Amino acid sequence: MKKSILLCYLGLLSLGLHAQESKTDLTVNNVPEKVRVGIYINSIHDIDFKLKEFMVSFWLWIKYKKS
Repeated sequence: MKKSILLCYLGLLSLGLHAQESKTDLTVNNVPEKVRVGIYINSIHDIDFKLKEFMVSFWLWIKYKKS
């Protein structure tokens, strides 16, 4: 269950990275804006090899320039 929640978050993240751009997403110079996304894993604990489950604590960060 816990692993499926983590996979769901990562799936949503990947959808955001592959989103299509529209004309309104472009800046004045017709260059797409850059958004950097990353995950910093704080800890991995409660590992259960029999049930194939684990708990992960992480920070999700996004870096972009305001326009």
